[in-house]
Amino acid sequence: MILDIDVGNTRVKWRAQSEEVCETGSYARLEQAILPAAVPQQVRVSSVAGTDYEDSLSALMIKRWGVQPWFARTPAQALGLRNSYSQPELLGVDRWLAMLAAWRQHGGPLCVVDAGSALTIDVVDAEGNHLGGYIIPGREAMKKALLGGTDRVRFDAEMSAQLQPGVNTAEAVGNGALLTAVAAVERVVQSTEKSAGIRPTVVVCGGDGERLFDVLSLQSLYQPDLVFDGLALAAGAP
Repeated sequence: MILDIDVGNTRVKWRAQSEEVCETGSYARLEQAILPAAVPQQVRVSSVAGTDYEDSLSALMIKRWGVQPWFARTPAQALGLRNSYSQPELLGVDRWLAMLAAWRQHGGPLCVVDAGSALTIDVVDAEGNHLGGYIIPGREAMKKALLGGTDRVRFDAEMSAQLQPGVNTAEAVGNGALLTAVAAVERVVQSTEKSAGIRPTVVVCGGDGERLFDVLSLQSLYQPDLVFDGLALAAGAP
């Protein structure tokens, strides 16, 4: 069995796969981690947390199973995908892994959208060159920013966000945050299509990815395991 772990900004997700079973789970804090009962032969990790967290996670894996985890890092290039950063390691490894999986599965051009605590949008051309990306606050971060930065925008209810105008403060804030995310993605796709002469394949992942995918007006794909798929590719890449 292989255990893949995706350490995000607010939650940790994991996927355990063998020939017979695929098991998934998540947790918020390491001390509350509920992990598969079976002993993994390999543990692969994508982490945007710091080295202290990685050290603690390694200690837990070694104590529980005697397995030293492998941590993915962001290279200058792999499998035909080329990093645009002058310091490649500074590109978030989750963004890189999502792009790597999308590139191998679909080719380019691509617009890879990871909707989580932050909304990241990365563009890859037909030759596998990462052209750069955007990082903006995710929907929950937008709402928290309004609560923390304004005196009179107050709301308590958690509502299912839609794209129509809100008729109360909670709806106006929630719908506005969703509209911002949709507009950002669609604007990047339009700009990429104009410059490349072809519409990029839009691939959406992340904890908030399904809601975003549901309301995008342009054709797109929802692949919730994109980072895990990229992690598997990175572990086997030369």
